[in-house]
Amino acid sequence: MSPTPPFLRINGTRDLLGRDYALAQHLRLGLQALLEAYGYQPVETPILEQTDLYLRKSGGEVAARMYALTDQGGRRLSLRPEFTASVIRSYLERADALSLPVRWQYCGPVFRSEAPYRQQTQLGAELIGSASRRADAEVVALACRGLEALGLHAWELVLSSAGLLPALLEDLGLSERATLLIVRHLEALRRGPEGLASVRERLAEFGLLGLEPSEVPGYLSGMDEQDARAIIRGLLSSGGVQGNGGRDADEILQRFLAKLRRADDPERVEQALALAVDLAQVRAAPDEALAAGEDIALRFGLSPRPLDDLRRLLALLERLDLDPKRITVDLGLARGLAYYTGVIFDLIHPDLPPDRPLGGGGRYDGLVRSLGDHTDVPAIGFAYTLEHLEEALTAEDIDLPLVGPPLVDALLVPESERAYRATTTAANLLRAAGMRATVEIEDRSLAESIRSAEQRGIGWVLLISEAGVVVEEYRTGLGAGVLRGPTPGGVLRDAAPGPS
Repeated sequence: MSPTPPFLRINGTRDLLGRDYALAQHLRLGLQALLEAYGYQPVETPILEQTDLYLRKSGGEVAARMYALTDQGGRRLSLRPEFTASVIRSYLERADALSLPVRWQYCGPVFRSEAPYRQQTQLGAELIGSASRRADAEVVALACRGLEALGLHAWELVLSSAGLLPALLEDLGLSERATLLIVRHLEALRRGPEGLASVRERLAEFGLLGLEPSEVPGYLSGMDEQDARAIIRGLLSSGGVQGNGGRDADEILQRFLAKLRRADDPERVEQALALAVDLAQVRAAPDEALAAGEDIALRFGLSPRPLDDLRRLLALLERLDLDPKRITVDLGLARGLAYYTGVIFDLIHPDLPPDRPLGGGGRYDGLVRSLGDHTDVPAIGFAYTLEHLEEALTAEDIDLPLVGPPLVDALLVPESERAYRATTTAANLLRAAGMRATVEIEDRSLAESIRSAEQRGIGWVLLISEAGVVVEEYRTGLGAGVLRGPTPGGVLRDAAPGPS
């Protein structure tokens, strides 16, 4: 009988040996090659960062699960709980030297004090510097293409918008503080009466439900602040109101008035809660979910316009040949990270628990400013959790093939809006031929696209017609040496169907 080793592996971590190591490596290499084929360049960030980097916009859920420490110099540091904030920090340090949009990919460990994995491996991509709807579609579709490339069959895309509920609550006239609290507790509102009661308690704790009726004398009801201040000060100075806890009259006055100022109209708060509860229950096929969301908005006297972003994204995903049967729209989908501002999504698998998605991501247009820049820079990204992907692959009994690296870089430019679908199809043909192909997602002229390609190190620029034909093929200085094989334009011409 072997003696018990003096040190045991920490729960939530793992050792990789033999087949497990090979599976993890195949998974990582295959997905990295796919991302590189779409033009996403590798970036590596430190495992250790300043704690405040993650606290700025991560939200309390992640903050409570971080591994934090204080070094010998008194600095607060944390093991990386996720990649996006680190990637944006890296972007900010070299933003002046970068041409937008930036496409970066990453892979490495993240650390959170939660089961089942305290150390997980995230592999993902960030598209920084584009607010285009095509950018949303590219990132969401790319996340799905990764699952297809692995051979997974039973996955599902769950879509929502982090901006939907805040936009509706703003139209309802709710304060920003109350809106933020309700949005952060959207998941609790799915749980019915129990969840609703807990959110009401949180609103009351933050003074957002106002004072209890017994706390507001009838003669102050409806009075403006200046008159109320004069009456309260008179009562305090004459001994008409007694303080407690040793607080003086001014402190009591300030606390009382602050509570009055913070409070939302109770009726409006109840409307907001009812609206959030109704939205949180909507989870269905796209057309059904959008119709339900529209009905809810109209029932509360609000415009359904905030649903338009989701509707347009779904139309683009259909043009990119994403199977609509795989898509569910969940208007109650919530995020533990507070920095999301637009589309959000999860990739789930029926053989994994609901709290173990294969991956997910979304748009976070305010994160760059919140981390110290003076401007807003739009961005969207996603990440897989490789351990969860391994579980799904094992459940479906799938072995992974290795994917070789691409050799040739090409930027494909649609000749018109109608040529966008044909351009993405042409890009897929180049990727299948072992080349790296990026689709232009900004409304640029061909000359501007060529300059952008040169700045980003792309060797070839192709202008694609609506029929999928190469209208022009331009070789930048970086592509001059690629003469040992067919050019990207040659590959597409060879792939074109001959005359019938």
